[in-house]
Amino acid sequence: MKKLAVGLFLSILFLGACGSTSSTEDSRNYSESNSEVKDTNDEEKSEASIIVEKVLKEHYMIDNFEVNFTDDSFKVYRMPDDKNTETGEEYKNVYSTIGNFTYQDKIYNFDMVYSFTDKDSYKVLYFNTPLDESKNTIDTPLESDK
Repeated sequence: MKKLAVGLFLSILFLGACGSTSSTEDSRNYSESNSEVKDTNDEEKSEASIIVEKVLKEHYMIDNFEVNFTDDSFKVYRMPDDKNTETGEEYKNVYSTIGNFTYQDKIYNFDMVYSFTDKDSYKVLYFNTPLDESKNTIDTPLESDK
């Protein structure tokens, strides 16, 4: 809940700074194609931080970690559209996030790729961290991996 409040605060802060009346997720066209790497704004970075935390809690089943989203190692980019090589499923609104988190006094890197299907739904396509080698990484076979 605390992270959601931080995300909402960052969204409000971003909206106030831009003087806009609509947020990124409200104005984002979820069926729009993208063919290039693009920088992201604070709201998109906030969304990414929430997803990273969910993956660490739900997939790696850890608590008491801290994602370092305020330092220079936390990067989020909008990526070109992609496609699952096995199912043919197309992914739009694809984002790549890299950074690190601290868990039990150790710093671990992570790499994540996810896709928004609408303002409330996303799919993590790839997540990798050396935290626990016995856990499977999330790894969807993508055309961009070829």
